[in-house]
Amino acid sequence: MSDKNIVPFSYKGTVFELTEEEGWRRGSYYRITDIKEHGEEVEIPAQANGKPIEDLALHQNSWYRQESDKDYIYPGVKKLIIPEGLKIDSLENTTFPDLEGILLSPKHKEFSSDGKMLFKKKDHELYLALCAGREDTVRVPKDVKKLSHKAFQNTKCREIIFENPDLQLDDSSFKNSVWLDELQEKKEPIYVGNTLYKVFSNAPLTVKPTASRFFRDAFKEHMPMEITTHLVPPVNMMRGNRYCSNHCKVLNLTMGKKKLNWSAIASWSGLEAVHFTDHALYKDIDGVVFSKDGETLIYYPASREASSYDVPPGTKTIGRQAFAGQEHLISLAMPDSVTQIYQGAFMQCHSLESITLSKNIAEIPDATAFQAGGVFEGCYRLTTVHLPQNLEHLGASAFAGCPALEEIELPPRLRMIGEYAFFSTGLQEIHLPASLSILGRGALLFRTKNVPVIYAYEGTARGLAGAIEAVPPGLADGTANMDWTPAVIMMQAKDGTLKDEILIPANLKRSSGVYIDIAWNQEKFDYDTYDNCFEDITVSEEKMDTVIKILKSGRDLTDTPYESYLKNMGSKITERIIASCQEDKVVDFLKYDMLSKPALKKALKTCTQKGYNTAAAYILNLLDEGKIKKETAIRI
Repeated sequence: MSDKNIVPFSYKGTVFELTEEEGWRRGSYYRITDIKEHGEEVEIPAQANGKPIEDLALHQNSWYRQESDKDYIYPGVKKLIIPEGLKIDSLENTTFPDLEGILLSPKHKEFSSDGKMLFKKKDHELYLALCAGREDTVRVPKDVKKLSHKAFQNTKCREIIFENPDLQLDDSSFKNSVWLDELQEKKEPIYVGNTLYKVFSNAPLTVKPTASRFFRDAFKEHMPMEITTHLVPPVNMMRGNRYCSNHCKVLNLTMGKKKLNWSAIASWSGLEAVHFTDHALYKDIDGVVFSKDGETLIYYPASREASSYDVPPGTKTIGRQAFAGQEHLISLAMPDSVTQIYQGAFMQCHSLESITLSKNIAEIPDATAFQAGGVFEGCYRLTTVHLPQNLEHLGASAFAGCPALEEIELPPRLRMIGEYAFFSTGLQEIHLPASLSILGRGALLFRTKNVPVIYAYEGTARGLAGAIEAVPPGLADGTANMDWTPAVIMMQAKDGTLKDEILIPANLKRSSGVYIDIAWNQEKFDYDTYDNCFEDITVSEEKMDTVIKILKSGRDLTDTPYESYLKNMGSKITERIIASCQEDKVVDFLKYDMLSKPALKKALKTCTQKGYNTAAAYILNLLDEGKIKKETAIRI
C-alpha cells in the first residue's frame, strides 16, 4: 500500500493512522490501521476530514498483513469508546491486553455490549469477553446461544458460569485462557453447560449424567481407553485416523432403551468390547453384542484380539456386518441353531482363514445396491469354508475378493449362485451340482493364471457362459472391455459320467460369446450353435488347438466349420495332430482324406517313428503303395 493513502489523525488525545479506501458504492472512506499515541481511554471518531471512518482494521488482524510487519499491540488501553458505524470484527484481546471496558453506541447495528462483553445481535453470540478487569468469575447470560472462536481467548478469569447450558462452542473459544489452563492441569474432563468439551488424559472416563452431547473435538488430543456413558459419541469423533493415535477399547453403555446404530459404532477404531447395564434391547456376552433374548449376534468388536470364536449355542441369526472388518479372527465355528446370516456378516475379515457354518443355513444372502457387501467379500486370507449341505442359495458377491480360496465343495441342493459370487477368488476348478439351475453374471470370474475347469451337468446351470465371462463389478458394459477368460467346461451326463469337453476360446470376438451362451442354455447342448463361434477365433494357433481338442472328443466333424478348416490347413497341422493325439484319433483325422501325397509321406514317416502301425498302414493304403513297397509295409 502506498504512503500517499496513509493519513495521521488526532482525536481527543489519541493519534490514529488512517488508510484511505475507495468503495464503488460508498465512495471514499477511512480504515484505522494503527494507533500511534494513546492514553488509558481511546475514543474512536466517526469521521475524519469529512469522510467516514468505517473499520477498525489494525494490521495484526488485517488480511494484507506481511510476515515482516510488527505486532500491533496497545498495552495500557483500559477503555474503548466505539461509534455506531464502526466495524469491529478484528477486535481481539491480544490487541488490547489491558482492556477493562467498552462503551459501545446503543445504535450499533451488529454488536451490543454490557461494558465487559461484546455480543453479536443476530446470532445471539458472545463475540468477545474482555481479558482484563475481572480475575474471578464471569457469568455468560442466558440469552447467549453461541460462543465465537475467540470469545474467551487470553482471558484471566478463573471461573465461568454458563446460564444457558446448551451452547454452541468452538475449539478455540478458550484458547490461552486462565480458566482452561487451570482445569487442564487437573487432567479432568471439562464440561461447558451440558456439553463434554475437552478430555485431557487417556484415563477411563465416566460421562456425567447431566451431559447431553459431546463437543466435536472433545477427543481431539486424548482418547479415553474406556468410556462409560449414557450417550454414544458421534462416529466422526471416534475414528482414530482423524484424531489421536490411541483408541477407546472398552465401551460401557448405561442408557436403558435407546436403539443404537451398530454400523456407526462398528466404524470406531480400536474397540475391543461393549458392555451394557440393564438395557431393554441389548445384552453382551463377554463384550460381544447380542439382542436381549440372545438369539441375534449383532456386533463383534473389530479389534477384539481373540484368534478364534465359537458362536454361543442358541444363537439363531448373525446380524448384518456383525463381524465386518474384524482384524484378528482366524477361525470361527457356529452352532446348528443358526439359521440365518445377513448381508456382509463377515466381509473384510482380513485374518479369517477358515469358517464352519451351521448345517441349517439354507441361504447366504445377496449383496445388493441397497445392502452392500457379500457375506465373505474381501476375506483375502480365507482358505477353508465348510458350506452346509442344505444350502440352496449362494448370494451375490458372497466370496468376491477372496484370492486365497482355491478349493470349495458346493452342496448337493444348491439351486442358485448369485452375481460375482466367486469373483476374484483363487479357484481353478469347481464342480457344480446337478441341482444348480441358475448362475449369475460373473459368478465364476476367477482370478487364476491357469485355464479354469468347470464341471457342470448338461441342461443345468443356466447362464454358465455369462458367469465365466463378464465385465468386473462396478464397470458399465458399454465403457469397459470385457476381460475374456478361456475356460474348459467338463460337460457331464445325468449319471455323472463325462460327456464332452466344451472349450471357451481365449481369443474369441466378444460378440460371438452369445453362441456359447445359447448353446449351453438348452436341455441338450446345441453343438450346431456352438460351432458358429469357431470362425470368430482370432488367433490361428488357438484355432488349431480347438480343432485338435474337438477331434479328440470323437465328434463327427462332417459338414462342420472344423472339416473345412482341416482341409484348408491340413498340411500345417498334420504333425501336431499326430504328435498330440492317440492313434485312433489320428486315423479319424486321416479319414477326412485332405492331405496331398507329399503330406501323406511326411505323416507316414512320423507315424512310423511313433509306432502308430495302424495309422501307417492306413496312410500306405491312401498312397496305394502297399504292393510296390511290400518290404516297407512288412517292416512297419
